[in-house]
Formats: sequence, structure tokens, C-alpha cells
Amino acid sequence: MTTSTMPFAPSHPPLPDVVIDEELRLRLIGRVLKDAEFRERFGTADDAEQRSWAERIVTGTVTFLRLCAATSPGKGYSPSPLVDIGWHCFILYTREYAAFCRQIAGRVIHHSPHDRPGVDYGTGDGTRDTVAALAAHDLPIDSALWAGIGVCDEEIRDHTKDDEEDGS
Repeated sequence: MTTSTMPFAPSHPPLPDVVIDEELRLRLIGRVLKDAEFRERFGTADDAEQRSWAERIVTGTVTFLRLCAATSPGKGYSPSPLVDIGWHCFILYTREYAAFCRQIAGRVIHHSPHDRPGVDYGTGDGTRDTVAALAAHDLPIDSALWAGIGVCDEEIRDHTKDDEEDGS
């Protein structure tokens, strides 16, 4: 009988540095601006404010996907509702999304919605774990994208306080 040993893996492997190209970023921002859920939330805001939110959502989505890339398949994190808008929009660009995922994770990062009736998957431990993991991996946390979703706003401020104090 042969046995194999796995090399030691750090608890938090380094995350891939990735930047989407400007053309794709602009296309994603445009798609977010057209998204029905986004329009429902921000449709009364002026154009500049809507664009700012769309840009933040795209950035937050890429950051969230970087976190997902650092985990083994099957370990899931929950996006905030705003980050989820960006993820849904990115998935529509199937070729670009698949290439992006292969670049950062070596695999496609699947979106597995939890939609059992009567269960609220967008709050509580899933998003709390995501915010904690973002902080543990030293990824930026845009507190406005994660606030008011069942994760204590004070907890989010704790994770972002050091960044704000450092001016980063």
C-alpha cells in the first residue's frame, strides 16, 4: 500500500493579483448600470452617483472573486447583495468570466445561489465569514458594499478601521 503526503499549505495562501482590463471594466460598469436590481436601488440617484456605485460594485466583485479563488472548490463565501449584482453581471460575459476565473483560480468559480423558500442566505454567518476572510487576506473592504446586510456595521468598521487610519 502506498501513501502520499500533501505538502504543508499555509492557512491563507497568497491571493492572485489581478486587474481586469479597462475595456472589460467599462463594459461591466455599463452592464451594472442597466441591471434591474441596481436600477431599483439607485434609479433615483443622479448619473454621477449611479456611476460611482457601479464602479464600486465592479471593484468589490473582483475583490470577492479573488477571495473565492484562494479557497478550494466547495468552500463558499456569500457576497453582499450589491456585490452579487456585480457577480451576476460578470457571469453574463461567459467567455471573459471563464477566462478571468481560470486566470485567478485555475477553474471557473461557480455561482451557487441558495434559494430554498423561507431561508435568508444573504445575512448572518455567510456574509460575516466573507467579511472576516476578506480582512484576513488583507483585501480591501468597501464598507458601503457590505453594510446593513446582517453583518454588524461595527464589525465592518473594525475590519476597515486600520485602512482608514493608514489613509489607504
